[in-house]
Amino acid sequence: MVPHGRLIYEGGEAAAMEEEENEDNFTYWDGLVSVFSLSLPIICSNLFHPSYMMVNAIVLGKIQVDKTKCPDPTDRSNWECLDAQDYVAAFGIASSSIGILILSTGFCYANGLMNIIPAAFSSGHYELCGAYLNRMLILSMGIFIPVILLMQFIYYPFLAITGDEKIATLATSYVRIMSISMPFYVGSAALLSIAVSIS
Repeated sequence: MVPHGRLIYEGGEAAAMEEEENEDNFTYWDGLVSVFSLSLPIICSNLFHPSYMMVNAIVLGKIQVDKTKCPDPTDRSNWECLDAQDYVAAFGIASSSIGILILSTGFCYANGLMNIIPAAFSSGHYELCGAYLNRMLILSMGIFIPVILLMQFIYYPFLAITGDEKIATLATSYVRIMSISMPFYVGSAALLSIAVSIS
């Protein structure tokens, strides 16, 4: 009878003996190279992931008011009179709201897999690893999709915080557009937890 989740393949005994021999020859330098090669993609992804926020801030900070379309710069009813400060303010409150309500909570929630996947993987229960991943994806969608739906009505909290209809409208538009990708972000965080756990 095959144990639950045990991976059986041809030449398994020979491969096991070869693996034990490789472990005997494993040096400190080999371990350092292995850890660095596994951590480098994660380090790069964590560096480049927030870069889009810097790009957004740089682009928005260079917006200038077109005086031909905005004869009165104090006219808040004219969208053309919004300057870089207004756009950066809207981006700041919108991006921080997404980060607090979805990104940070979703990533930390998905990291829960790191507590159970290593034990299941090291014991050879590979099917159990897949079951944990599937359940995490289902739970993530069940928990965070309602949160994303509620965020579609975040205009009123933004209006109460800023006191400016234009900034609140811009921030709400940013949240609505970015929230489309949030379920995929939570799913990718779960996949990342699996990759880190079994590496």
